[in-house]
Amino acid sequence: MYSLDNLNKLSPEDFVEYRQDKYKFKLHYIYREFTIDFFKIDLSSLPRGATSLTFRNFSPHIMGLCLTYHVNLGLSTRMTARALWEVHQVKISHVMVSNYAKTAAALVKPYVDNYDYKPTNYLAADETYTKVKGVRHYVWFIMDAIKKSILGYQISDSRDVGPCILAMRVAFSKFKEFPGKTLKFAADGYTAYKLAQQQFMLQNMDFNLIQVIGLTNDDPISSEYRWLKQIIERLN
Repeated sequence: MYSLDNLNKLSPEDFVEYRQDKYKFKLHYIYREFTIDFFKIDLSSLPRGATSLTFRNFSPHIMGLCLTYHVNLGLSTRMTARALWEVHQVKISHVMVSNYAKTAAALVKPYVDNYDYKPTNYLAADETYTKVKGVRHYVWFIMDAIKKSILGYQISDSRDVGPCILAMRVAFSKFKEFPGKTLKFAADGYTAYKLAQQQFMLQNMDFNLIQVIGLTNDDPISSEYRWLKQIIERLN
């Protein structure tokens, strides 16, 4: 009934366009029932394989060399281990290089997540994909469009509403007091953002979701808020 009522409200001109390009019209109510409580998932868990900083066979200096080659120069773990042997005569396995990187990430993560970013009320969100060893993964980013700081992030193996909610939780945790309807949250037309907004409304966290559709400014919303979407698109 909801979609039929919206269909009957279309003008004759809009109905002709609807018959040609149905994807431009959102006539159906978006709803999905979840069996997982995404608001009880721990956001600060350590990555699998992270080790402690108890150096037995190597020193902090060797860990620094591993991070320099692996992170700063972008070498693989195997190429990093090879570089340490050929340049510094340090015999280390690529597994240990990987563990050092995970440990460093685990130590840096709380600082990044708990830093006082003092966010503004203009946020932009987008998701993109990357391949790791031939397997597609999705990266979600939510950034402060004014200060250009990344407030929320998530990596997932599916482009679903779950990781979208988690990324938004990370971003919203940066507010000392949630701004509510004064928050302008810009995203594309992907339905996951609308579904996530519904879940946050159940938590008494309502906000303005601004969905910028397409690549051209064919509607007033896209014309006014295109700049928000462009910022996160350039980042990705």
